[in-house]
Parts: sequence; structure tokens; C-alpha cells
Amino acid sequence: MSDLIQDILMLSPLFSAIPRDSMEALVGIGEVKIAESGTVLVEAGKSARHIFLTLEGHVGAYTKGQVTASQLTELIAPGHWVGLQEALLNRPHDYAYVCFDQVKVLSLSAHQFLAILEKDWNFQRSMLGALSLRLHALVKQIHGLKTRSAEQRLAAHLLELDKKSLEDGEILLHHSKKDLASYLGMAPESLSRALHHMETYGVRTDGKKIWIDDPDRLRALIED
Repeated sequence: MSDLIQDILMLSPLFSAIPRDSMEALVGIGEVKIAESGTVLVEAGKSARHIFLTLEGHVGAYTKGQVTASQLTELIAPGHWVGLQEALLNRPHDYAYVCFDQVKVLSLSAHQFLAILEKDWNFQRSMLGALSLRLHALVKQIHGLKTRSAEQRLAAHLLELDKKSLEDGEILLHHSKKDLASYLGMAPESLSRALHHMETYGVRTDGKKIWIDDPDRLRALIED
């Protein structure tokens, strides 16, 4: 199992340059856990005693409060950290992290993780990379909220999802459309109108399934 986890992590740009012995030290203090869809992996306001590295599945970061009344602010894909910034800053979690589907994570004691981090420059560089990627993604998200229309924000998000799609042109949302609306900074009814408008650009929907017939038309919409 340890070798399999390392092989998964080495596929991520964050870990590809880390020596094998450093990776073994990290995996050695971790425990693989599986959480079902809807599981609250981390509660907002709780102390950061553990951090998680996602191996499979998708996790959403929600603002404080009950999950059903919260806003989705971040989407976390496999190969990324959950609770890293809180552990590094030694502060309670700002978000509730909720599993969208069945999620496999590597659970690490924050105390043990920080002890390894203090001694290993390879991991320090990797953590700087992880935080830089997160900051870049948040700045990009804020830029989209300020400069793009609802249709353009939706088109940009669909194209980003399409890059990761296993089937050409077909996307499966891992979250509800209500969550998608909050993530894109619009009301659910605005999302419905935007999706309906997307039909003129070759976008078809059926529940959580979305098909993009011509990505270039969506790119033209964003650049307009």
C-alpha cells in the first residue's frame, strides 16, 4: 500500500521532484482513510490536529456554518491538501471540508507532519508550491468574479472541468448545481439561465452530466 500511495503522489507536480526516501518518511506517518459522499472531513472552527492529502475523490471547502446554508468557496481535487494552511499557521480551520463522492485520503498528524517539514527542504519547497498554486487559483477566481459575466464565468469553469474529463466533451459534476452556483458567485436561478443560454454554444445538460460539443465557441464567449 505504501508503494502504491507513493506512486499516486509522484504523478502530482507537487511531489514529482521529491526524493523517494523523503516520500517514504511522509507516507510512513500517515494512515489511509476512506470517507463516503457527504462526510464532513473537517469541521469549521476545530483545531488543526490533522491534515489530509487527497488520493481519490473530490472535496469542497465551505464557509463557516451549517453545510446546507454555507457557500462553496473551493474545489479540491486528488493530489491536493486539505487543512494545510491551518496546520502551518497553527489556527482553527476556517472552512468545513465535505466529501462530494467517496474520498480516499492520507491522514497525517499535524504535529508529526510539521516535525518532518522542519528538517526536510524538499518538503518545504513542495509546501511553498502547494500554497502558491492555491493562491494563484484564488486570485484567478476573484478575477473572474470581478471581470466576467455569469455566462463567461460558467463557460470558463466548464472548460477547466473539460480539461480533466475522462471522456471527450463529457463532464460529470461532483457537486450539486446549487454548489456550482455559489462557487461561481451567482444565484441558482442565474445559473439556470446561464446554462440555458449555453445551449446556443453547444452545451447540453442532463442532471449532473454536461456535454460540450464545441469548446472553441465557449472560448470565444469568454474572450468577447
